[in-house]
Amino acid sequence: MARTMCFVILMLLLVSAAMAQVPEINDPVLLEVDPPALQQGTMEVGIPEIGDYSILVNGWIGPYAAVSAYDNWIDFGIMSPTSGTFSDPAVRWAFSQTGETNPFLGFIAGENGGQDPLYEVNGSTKDFDLAGIRIETNSRLNLAMSMGGYMRRCSSTGVVLTDWDTRRTDGGFYELRNQVKIALHGKFLQYNGADDPLPGAAGTAYSSPTSGEPTAYNTWTAWSSGVNAIPTTDPVVGWFEPVGAINDPWTGSGAAYATDGGRANIDFIDLVVERGQAGPHQEGGVVPGAAEVWFTQRVLRRGLQDRAGNYRADMSLFLTYREAEVQWIPETYVPPTSP
Repeated sequence: MARTMCFVILMLLLVSAAMAQVPEINDPVLLEVDPPALQQGTMEVGIPEIGDYSILVNGWIGPYAAVSAYDNWIDFGIMSPTSGTFSDPAVRWAFSQTGETNPFLGFIAGENGGQDPLYEVNGSTKDFDLAGIRIETNSRLNLAMSMGGYMRRCSSTGVVLTDWDTRRTDGGFYELRNQVKIALHGKFLQYNGADDPLPGAAGTAYSSPTSGEPTAYNTWTAWSSGVNAIPTTDPVVGWFEPVGAINDPWTGSGAAYATDGGRANIDFIDLVVERGQAGPHQEGGVVPGAAEVWFTQRVLRRGLQDRAGNYRADMSLFLTYREAEVQWIPETYVPPTSP
């Protein structure tokens, strides 16, 4: 069953205005007024001494973001214990209940798929179990995403176990080698720190680590380089390792991958969600639709070399406001006092 989680961040809309109050003018030619008569306004607008009665008009719209998480559980279902070998791993897609009947995906008798997705995402078909979020926002947001690392062995209640795989050179934990693909909808910017990009700067468009394409309004990045499909075996661009450095879960830290090497190692992604994206998908439309981030995964199976049991990994996504958090209130004009 698809699991849906929604949370909405609301802030009250506040609007303020400050205006210079001008007394009645008796002489339409010589526009003069005694400055102390100005009881409101700011010191930044208007110079009454020279007849400048400029009016300041200011307002504030609070930051607002609505975020929905869809199918936030990628499920590999039941995997065959004998699928693949150490030297020739078998690809096990995170296929859905619908996808397990697709012979192209290498379905093996006795296996079961995970959840059916709520809907197709960027040509994904309904053969794959996906996880994703949808973002509507009028403010730039910081989006920090942890890929969660390789899948760790856990108990039947989901508690991660601490027993080590003594066959590894580093004595690390029992892990499965899972890999990640990402598809993005809408405009995202490169995150270069709290002050880059600045609120008034355009910033640099973020490019998908899966397809290499820059993000843009109302546009999907592909599931793979050169072809928009999940089941591909691109050697460099496409699937990436959810770890920051080479760490083969079959041989240990610092070791080259025993098989299927040459992929990017990405354990953490920092992005800026561009402002002004909301509403339904509008590919090619004038008004930008909502921003979306979707994932799928696969496991490289090595048969009985992989230890029996339950496995889990936790991908974490954190969103925070980046701008427009505080209302600007202009400095109030204070008339001089009489001697």
